Amino acid sequence: MFELIAVGGIAFWILTAIAAAVMVAGVAREEGWLATTSFIIYLFIIAIFSPFNMLGTILANPLWLLAMLGIYFVC
Repeated sequence: MFELIAVGGIAFWILTAIAAAVMVAGVAREEGWLATTSFIIYLFIIAIFSPFNMLGTILANPLWLLAMLGIYFVC
């Protein structure tokens, strides 16, 4: 696996800022599908282009994942 986006690097923070801006714009315009879709695409990009082992983290911490999903959809 190659490392285009190092977690904590400049590319990571630029991508995170863009994703956050799109999510905030989607919520502000009351288009929840845009925020949800951009969040899923963000997670997909992080999973593919960074060394972060998302599947291993999910399997090791299922309650954390459920809590984060609950917080996301409630907010």
